[in-house]
Amino acid sequence: MQKYEVLYVLAAALENEKKETFIEKYSKLVVSNGGVVDSVNKWGLKKLAYPINYKNEGFYVLMNYQANADFNAELERQFRIAKDEVIRFMVTKAIEAPILAPKKEKPKAVKKEKEEAKAISTEEVKTEEIKEETKQENE
Repeated sequence: MQKYEVLYVLAAALENEKKETFIEKYSKLVVSNGGVVDSVNKWGLKKLAYPINYKNEGFYVLMNYQANADFNAELERQFRIAKDEVIRFMVTKAIEAPILAPKKEKPKAVKKEKEEAKAISTEEVKTEEIKEETKQENE
């Protein structure tokens, strides 16, 4: 079984009981097809980025689950059947973010050497500029 997540947007005009019914329906659909629901996060009523079917708000729900790959087609079919209640949906394979090791700080000696080298190079540039200026003044 693979880990997946689905984000779907329910119509804002639905009553709370009806929203809960849809959320429960899709959770049971996962379980009845041999999957496991890891979590259901109700993000609540949010403004849509752009109007969809003349609707400006939607109730966002994020569901994380584990299922076989062929189950996703059935879940998407169920979302399409309820096109009046489910405004948008997107099923993606869940990717666990790698844990990055903290950056190692360079030793202070290396930092000092770089700063000194930079200071020396700026001094060389300044002395060359002064030499050129005096050369031009002498001519």
